[in-house]
Amino acid sequence: PLLYSAMFAYLYSNHTVKEMNTVLFDQDNSQLSRQIVQSFDQSESFKVTNLVYSESEIEQAIALGEAKVGIIIPSDFSARLKRGESPSIPTMIDGSNMMISNLATRSANEIVSTIGMGASVEQLQQQGLRSEEITKVFSPIPFSYRVLYNPTFDYSVFLVYGLIGTALQQVLLLGIALTVTRDKELGI
Repeated sequence: PLLYSAMFAYLYSNHTVKEMNTVLFDQDNSQLSRQIVQSFDQSESFKVTNLVYSESEIEQAIALGEAKVGIIIPSDFSARLKRGESPSIPTMIDGSNMMISNLATRSANEIVSTIGMGASVEQLQQQGLRSEEITKVFSPIPFSYRVLYNPTFDYSVFLVYGLIGTALQQVLLLGIALTVTRDKELGI
């Protein structure tokens, strides 16, 4: 019990998940998209490990465990934003670990919203609107995400197998303890 307590205390000592491996697919390749990539890379929650060239590469990196998050910046993203449209930045998240998926969802939404606010404010200032008018007209970049491997964030899928594993471990340890005790009593 003391060893388990020390292990779990060490695992969760930081209280946060940091530097999740992230892959990016930048179809726009504009100044704004590079700013988005830089924002994700500078965030303490994400660590951009690779730039990929297709959505299937993102899914493959997540499936292989090389990445926990995949960000897709659509083509003509900055042009559509300048035209007043609200293009979204789709995000793929590995849902097999709920702590990681919840943090990834919150952090990515925060980054996308912050960048969207900055881009919208700049665009509206160029149109001659004042700060008060901008806050009334503000339209953020929508955040969309797709959770892979546990789309409903349902922990019961993992809980049942964990309980079965724990029960099996206890039964095996009890059997080994009884065998060692019997052998010791018999002097073997």
